[in-house]
Amino acid sequence: IRVSQVKPVRFDAVNAINASVAGTQPAHPDNGRINLASQGDARLGTISAPGETRIKVRGSIVNAPVSAVNTGNLALEAANGGVGHIPSDGINTEVSQPLNIALRPGATFTARAAGDVDVVQTGTLLVDTVFSRGDAKLTASGSILDAGTDDQLNVLADNVNLVAQGGS
Repeated sequence: IRVSQVKPVRFDAVNAINASVAGTQPAHPDNGRINLASQGDARLGTISAPGETRIKVRGSIVNAPVSAVNTGNLALEAANGGVGHIPSDGINTEVSQPLNIALRPGATFTARAAGDVDVVQTGTLLVDTVFSRGDAKLTASGSILDAGTDDQLNVLADNVNLVAQGGS
């Protein structure tokens, strides 16, 4: 039995985190994947990978001023913040700016956040799971669909708003 754990690349970027990975040969389960972690916020610049991308932060996950998030399966975790939302810290007011993503065809979306989740997908959004202690708003230019074939709960939040602009 061989068990291996992929450790994330830890970062602290004031303006933006940019990561680009191409699948390489020979084939390996980790090829084409991105795994990032931060003790602060993540302002996503260019994030590009043919495989799965995991981003786990202590704060919030938002777009940088110039941003392009194009990956395979995407899993986002904001332990004390939001996704597409920065909650008020008592000094600074909250900032709500939807996180814009463009997942590859067939890729799934997962998000877990203490604060609100506000995401806009170009194309169809295949939702695995979304959890928020606040509100969750998912918008897609295509459809919003269950990524799985089970009848398990996909989105749990105080208020859930789903907007499928060009589909169901």
